[in-house]
Amino acid sequence: MSGSGASTPILFYNRDHFKAAGFDKPGATWQELEPQLDAIKAKGVSKCAMVLPGDYEWSFLENYSAVNDLPYATKRNGMDGLDTSFVFNKGKLVGQVERMKRLVTSNVMQIAGQGLFPSRSRPGDHVTPRQYGRLLDDWVALIGLDPALYGTHSLRRTKVALIYKRTGNLRACQLLLGHSKLESTVRYLGIEVDDALIMSEQTDL
Repeated sequence: MSGSGASTPILFYNRDHFKAAGFDKPGATWQELEPQLDAIKAKGVSKCAMVLPGDYEWSFLENYSAVNDLPYATKRNGMDGLDTSFVFNKGKLVGQVERMKRLVTSNVMQIAGQGLFPSRSRPGDHVTPRQYGRLLDDWVALIGLDPALYGTHSLRRTKVALIYKRTGNLRACQLLLGHSKLESTVRYLGIEVDDALIMSEQTDL
């Protein structure tokens, strides 16, 4: 949910998964939710208990700071000037980063898009960014184009940029990219904020 420069993350959960793991509903805090996610995976209910969007740092860290009344950056989180510095390397936020590292490392949590291409040399794992880059270079060369002009991220952006150009549906692009905030999609595609908001209000899915 976004508007007037403010956004609120929304958590969707699989009620059947939580019930199968012995829980009526998700915990209200990360401290309560973490053991529930562990249980969902440990009991074989799901191979992955939770997925965060690609711009997870906003929902996982910045909102965690807001809920706990912690500064995310100096100068009132950048509201008083652009010459601000991040301060999430201290206090409770360190524990939140450590939590995320443990959940991702143990495959309890994934970031959207993670593991899309399975590894042939390491069963159960996914290809590394370097391996994927090499594959893309080969694919681009096979169709007679210069691999130096194309990258994994540029292809991701190009696909959605074409969809936006043809449809003008900014909300659909936001969903395809896995962005939590419309503003992230606006910046990503290089669209003027005012024009983007107008088009978004005029477009229904």
